[in-house]
Amino acid sequence: MQLTYAGIEPFFRAGLIDDRRLWANASGVYADNVAEYAVAGLLVGLRQFHTSLAAKSWRKDDIDPMVRTLHGSTVAIVGAGGIGRAMIPRLHALGVEVVAVNRSGRPVDGAKVTLPASRTGEVWSMADHFVIAAPATGETDRLVDAAVLEAMPDTAWLVNVARGNLVDTDALVDAMQSGQIAGAVLDVTDPEPCPTATRCGISTMW
Repeated sequence: MQLTYAGIEPFFRAGLIDDRRLWANASGVYADNVAEYAVAGLLVGLRQFHTSLAAKSWRKDDIDPMVRTLHGSTVAIVGAGGIGRAMIPRLHALGVEVVAVNRSGRPVDGAKVTLPASRTGEVWSMADHFVIAAPATGETDRLVDAAVLEAMPDTAWLVNVARGNLVDTDALVDAMQSGQIAGAVLDVTDPEPCPTATRCGISTMW
C-alpha cells in the first residue's frame, strides 16, 4: 500500500496501519521541492522581501536596517532526513554552515556538527537560524516552545516544514510580537488552517 505522504503519523493514530499489508510512505519524494522552499523562505525573510511587498515599496530608511545576509551564518536543521540532507548543498552554495540533528547522531554528510535527538536542547544556542523538519511524535510535540524561542538569537528566523504541532503557535506569535526572534516561515501551522489572521498572520509570518 503506497501512501502519498512522507509523514504518516495520522494513519497510525487512526489505526489504519496493519500488519496484513506492506505499507510504504513517500519519504524522499518531496525532498528537493521542500528543501528549495525552506532555503528560499530564509532568503525572503533575511532580505526583507516580504516587508517590501507588504509596504508596496522599498522604504529604504525603515527596511535597510532589518536586512541580513545568509552568507556566513549557521543554520541548524532539526530532523536532518531527506529534506534536511537536500538543503545542505543548497545552503553550502550560499556560504552557510550547517548543524544537523537526527535520531541517531550518525554524522550527516556536509554538516559541521551532527547531534542525536537526545541532545536537541543544545542546538538552540549553536546557530543563527533554524529549520524544523522532524517527524511528529510524542517527543517532538511542542518541540519549539517559549523557552526554546527565548534561547534563539533575536535575529533568528525559524522555518517549519514538518508538522504544525512541533511549534507552539502562541509562544511563537508572542516571541515575534516582542521581537524575541526576527521572523518565521511556516509551511504548516497548528491549528491548520489558522482561525484568525491575528493568531497566525502577523507581518513577518506566513
